[in-house]
Amino acid sequence: MVVSITEVLNQWNTIGIFSYVLPFLIIFAATFGILSKIEIFKENRAVDTIIAFAIGLLALQLDFIPIFFREIFPRYAMAVAILLVFVILVGFFIANDEAKKYFKDYAWVGIVVAVAVILWSLSAWQWGGDNFGIGSWFEDNFWAIVIAIVIGVVIWTIVKKPTNTTTTTSSDRRLKFDLQKIGVSKSGLNIYKFRYRNSPCKAYTGVVAQELLNTQFKNAVVKNGKFFSVDYSKIDVPFRRV
Repeated sequence: MVVSITEVLNQWNTIGIFSYVLPFLIIFAATFGILSKIEIFKENRAVDTIIAFAIGLLALQLDFIPIFFREIFPRYAMAVAILLVFVILVGFFIANDEAKKYFKDYAWVGIVVAVAVILWSLSAWQWGGDNFGIGSWFEDNFWAIVIAIVIGVVIWTIVKKPTNTTTTTSSDRRLKFDLQKIGVSKSGLNIYKFRYRNSPCKAYTGVVAQELLNTQFKNAVVKNGKFFSVDYSKIDVPFRRV
């Protein structure tokens, strides 16, 4: 007996895979990822897991969470398809290096699409039976809101002043320990593996700022208070977490 994919998906829907299991997994994974990133409980993964698990279950007490997920993710898939076509067309007509700059300059397109998806989902979402008129309000004003956002972004893009910002990374010898020389760059800079004193569980590779002060790369060193940082975009050594 051949079972079609449609029948399988309908069975999954009947037993609550789409309404409860997948929303729970998304909420659990997102919460656990955030807790792990901010390290509010340090390296205690057990506490992060318990909190994420509890939040995932508590979020499913009311039916509007599964309903909202059902509304937003099909629209999210459509937005991804639109952006994918946009990326393919840009990549087809623009060289690789130029495309990276193009995507960086026009990242706001993705933001506009994301906001449109959220508003579109809210316009179709009858929150609590729409007792507050939220769903109908978004439905009536959806395109006006989207157009207003697009106009606002265009105006901001035109009037914004160009900024010359430099991102530097703390690279002072005094902030590091467990320094191990692992190589030399093409320009002759020593490459080290090290750990930061304020984050001993994580290892990185990079340079030592003090070693650059008497080289041709001294302009890559910036002093922030008592300590030195390095603008890695000006040297041929990448800063990486290992």
